[in-house]
Amino acid sequence: MVVFYTAVGFLEEWNTDEFQQHKKTAISRVAVLSLHLLIKEKWSKVVSHSLFKWSSLWGFALTLVAIQAFTWQGEVVESGTNLEVRFSEAAVVAQVEVIGIHRDVDSALSEPGVTAISGYVYSAVPGQVWKGIVADQITFRLGLEYCDKKLEKGESYLIFARLDSYGRLQLHSCDSAVVESEAEGLLAELKEFISQG
Repeated sequence: MVVFYTAVGFLEEWNTDEFQQHKKTAISRVAVLSLHLLIKEKWSKVVSHSLFKWSSLWGFALTLVAIQAFTWQGEVVESGTNLEVRFSEAAVVAQVEVIGIHRDVDSALSEPGVTAISGYVYSAVPGQVWKGIVADQITFRLGLEYCDKKLEKGESYLIFARLDSYGRLQLHSCDSAVVESEAEGLLAELKEFISQG
């Protein structure tokens, strides 16, 4: 149990966007590891002393379920079904046409003959801009840790981009880039949301 509470305390101290994104998953994984250690400890007591405290195991299992429910709830918000949340969290909301795609190489994981790609950096020309100040051309990143789909060159998208810790535009889910042909309803909702102020 000490491992679990120590790790959660450590996680609570961090407050960057990228770390917050993975915090809930990390808490769940720490809880599973702690449960494994608790079961291992309890099992050794059963074998050696024939003692097993089911109440503490069930209490911990209920805590694990609560953490998982919290994680699922967070993932629903992250998936971005609520336009107001997506809009408020974004630094830039715009329709863009992708004109260039570049690999984001992770040099720490790459080895001679093997290139580790952590995502893609896109160059785009903005069309309609609903939020943020953009130049004639913008660059944004979509990491594979957030979405395993690659955007298409020449295609237009509605993007909801946030700033990372270095001030660069980054998309935080597959839902942060909606292909224009599928964004008709979202565009209508966005226009209504903007007109309401």
